[in-house]
Amino acid sequence: ARIACFPIDEHSAIAHLPLPMSTFIPQSEAWLVASQTLHNRTPGRFPTKPSNVSSQIFYPLLTAGGAVGVIGLQFDNPPDDEQEGLIQTLTHQTAIALEREVLRKDAARTQLLAESERLYNTLLNSVSHELRTPLATIAGASSSLMEIKTPEKQFWRLLVGDIFSAAQQLNRLVKNLLDMSRLESGRLRLNLSWCDAADLVSVVLRRLSSDLSTHQLVVEIQPDLPLVRIDFTLMEQALTNILLNTSQYAPAGTKISIQAQAGGQHLFFVIEDEGPGFPPYALNNIFDKFFRLPGSRSGGTGLGLSITRGFIEAHGGSITAENRDPNGARFTICLPAREKPGAMEEAS
Repeated sequence: ARIACFPIDEHSAIAHLPLPMSTFIPQSEAWLVASQTLHNRTPGRFPTKPSNVSSQIFYPLLTAGGAVGVIGLQFDNPPDDEQEGLIQTLTHQTAIALEREVLRKDAARTQLLAESERLYNTLLNSVSHELRTPLATIAGASSSLMEIKTPEKQFWRLLVGDIFSAAQQLNRLVKNLLDMSRLESGRLRLNLSWCDAADLVSVVLRRLSSDLSTHQLVVEIQPDLPLVRIDFTLMEQALTNILLNTSQYAPAGTKISIQAQAGGQHLFFVIEDEGPGFPPYALNNIFDKFFRLPGSRSGGTGLGLSITRGFIEAHGGSITAENRDPNGARFTICLPAREKPGAMEEAS
């Protein structure tokens, strides 16, 4: 008998071509029978009815872990009972050998991916940390120079301001790279504490006072908001990323609003602008890594909103993006606010 052995592919379907050790290649109709054999877990024959021509019988290759492939045998005459016994032994041994090969390849692939990930993270962390030291020096020196009051040297102070702004932009870039590395490696740990939403918004707006200076800023904080248990630093970065993104796309002079309000057992932050909004095709990709809208300003990485989603989801919350009517964009952050400070203190 001649043999054709088909392993399964990454989609758990049989491969279109048999292994190199095979001694015949089935026709397309016979391949369909082989595919049905894998699906039904029972032998299949081609042609399906007895005839004078040689027949091909396909057997599923089964192990304790499931099906690993199909083996086809081409006979000039139907196999007798003794040959059927030999075929059962052959299919069992072939299934075990194929499973071992699949496991070996999976292990090698996993090891390669792990090593690639390790090298990627090592390089990313090394480069990021190496960049932070000179950036801190540049930012600190330029900040000190900007405080020197020299009216006769306004042009000089303008150049120093450009240096400081560029250093801040690079610093945000490095921080995004480090944050994404922490999210993907699973090393992100929340430092939870009870926080006031109004304080959080205030800190973010002070931090971005220069970036938002060309827009009309509207702040609406619901009175008597309950305290929420969050990692203040991570949520500060999340709101910062959204407002920076909004300020880049909303035209100068237009309104940007940020609202904080409670609803049920949740705390909501809503950020709206009067910019062009999102193209419909982009709404499903806004929070993907490295996704940038056409015409985006140079200097970004497309990581800010992806990191923001990671930080919010780490808190058990969610974030959505949508278009406003008639124009503009809206980001809505929803954080759980079920716990109460008094109850937590009694429990501890």
